[in-house]
Amino acid sequence: MKRNIFNQYITASDFKGLFVSEMLWNNPTGATQLPEINIDNTTFHIEQIAERKGFQILHCHVEQIPSSAICKKIDHKIRKNAENYICIFILPETLHHLWIAPVKKVEKRNVVLIEYDSLDKAAFLFEKIESLSFSLDDNLTILDIIEKVQSAFLINSEKITKDFYAGFKKEHSNFAKFITGIDDHIDEKENKNKQWYASVMLNRLLFCYFIQKKEFLDGDVNYLRHKLEWTRDQEGEDRFFNKFYKGFLVNLFHDGLNTPKHNHEFEKIYGRIPYLNGGMFDVHQIEREYANLDIADEAFISLFDFFDKWHWHLDDRMTASGRDINPDVLGYIFE
Repeated sequence: MKRNIFNQYITASDFKGLFVSEMLWNNPTGATQLPEINIDNTTFHIEQIAERKGFQILHCHVEQIPSSAICKKIDHKIRKNAENYICIFILPETLHHLWIAPVKKVEKRNVVLIEYDSLDKAAFLFEKIESLSFSLDDNLTILDIIEKVQSAFLINSEKITKDFYAGFKKEHSNFAKFITGIDDHIDEKENKNKQWYASVMLNRLLFCYFIQKKEFLDGDVNYLRHKLEWTRDQEGEDRFFNKFYKGFLVNLFHDGLNTPKHNHEFEKIYGRIPYLNGGMFDVHQIEREYANLDIADEAFISLFDFFDKWHWHLDDRMTASGRDINPDVLGYIFE
């Protein structure tokens, strides 16, 4: 299938046409409407739009894309009528769709998600379409079809963690190169305090990436990136002269995330910031001991480029992207 054809079906939310006309699934036989599913005061009307050897393709129009937790509850109820399925949730008049499919790994059933809200973000799904398609002479069993779908949706969480950690270690080494004012006469790799402070900063920023994706930092899911760009725009004589670290980030950590109340002047620059009473954003021992401590903007540009390659979630959702960072990964990195 050509990408432009795929895009046309996605734009029109015509998943019946996509599966039956292009991917050669069969039209459903018999009743297509599944029994209503009621979860947390929301009713889901799920309809079968295609099938192959009993494996069902379902869709459901929703007023709000369901969360990972809701999807697990839906799966628990839907399996009475559709043990093996792909269900596509559609937010009408938008490109916001969510595909879910149950997968089994070591006898445990999980629900894997693929979510997108633009054609660019749907590119990952397009890469999987061929493995979900058939030819006219295919004579596969239901077990063959289950294997095809699970191969497309299954992820390896251990590999994701190892891949992220490998990249994280490289960023740690790179970040330390841009730190100045900590025993600069000592070779960088032997400078234990500089390496220690690189860990302190990366752990803080790693945590901030999680909370910004939940819109806890002034409602902006790209808060750190946008503020880095803003401070660089403000540099110059009689302007926001300091760099991102000294001019913005230190105050965000110590006077924002580590302080219960913020005045109007603070909020004009930083926006609405939560108070996190956990010690992570206290003034650190190294920050007390090294008055000339500074970090060049380039350190943050590189680090944010790395972080932005991943998908950040505060729940334990599984997606087929292979790029998902959740609290389990966060805990591993902190260890």
